Amino acid sequence: QYYGVSQIREGNVQRGVEAIVPKFARDLLKAYRYSQEGVTDSRKNQILPAEELASYDIVMQAVGFSPARVSETWQRNSALKNAETRIKRRRQKLLNEFALAYKMEDRRAQEEILDRIAEFNAKPMHLPVAITGRTIRQSLKNRVVNEAKRIDGALIQNPRLGEMLREQLPDLVYR
Repeated sequence: QYYGVSQIREGNVQRGVEAIVPKFARDLLKAYRYSQEGVTDSRKNQILPAEELASYDIVMQAVGFSPARVSETWQRNSALKNAETRIKRRRQKLLNEFALAYKMEDRRAQEEILDRIAEFNAKPMHLPVAITGRTIRQSLKNRVVNEAKRIDGALIQNPRLGEMLREQLPDLVYR
């Protein structure tokens, strides 16, 4: 129910009400929403337009069954996002490891990580996010800049916001 209330507060009244009401009513409301706007995510991004949903799909949702084309689309989108996340995490891990080896001035570790980066880059799926020399230099530069912005280990990108947020904190007791 908390999700429903927060959705209503954010202006997503229909989704908020859907989350609060009993399942039978939620299914009817969702079916109506599908018939009017199609399937959208919580940010109102179009997943399946209403015209791609058959009357059968709307009826199935109204009686409590997720339409097959809706389920299939969500599953495919989820698989795509999971694959993207795995690739991005692997890429970031390599950059983090190289930065640590660089900071520790460990030449052997740097060379080993550069070999692993070459293996990462060799996979066709990784070409769009390949780690280049420029990528590594930019990563190292960003780390230096961000380290200078950290206060007590916390990085708030916007300095003014960081200052205002820190003013709201209680005074330190042990320092």
